[in-house]
Amino acid sequence: MSRRESSFFGMGILAGLALGALAGLLFAPSAGDVTRRRIVDGAEAAWDGAGRAVDASERVVAMIAGRVEEMLNLEERNVRRKLEELRADIEKLTPSKA
Repeated sequence: MSRRESSFFGMGILAGLALGALAGLLFAPSAGDVTRRRIVDGAEAAWDGAGRAVDASERVVAMIAGRVEEMLNLEERNVRRKLEELRADIEKLTPSKA
């Protein structure tokens, strides 16, 4: 089985499990309003969890971006310093036009 086929197979398994769980809730021996409330509560909890995950991801991305910017600034200073050193060395080697 190729990697793509196993990926589709895995997604099919997950979709089947999700549909099975939903069908189990819908056909459970609870009243319809209780079942619907469970579904709504579960969806709200999932939505809240997704929101927290997005917030955490945004904080991590901002932190990483800050670190990358710091590193780039440091490297820029290093490159500018090296260029100045090279210019000074070239000046020493270049005969003056006196």
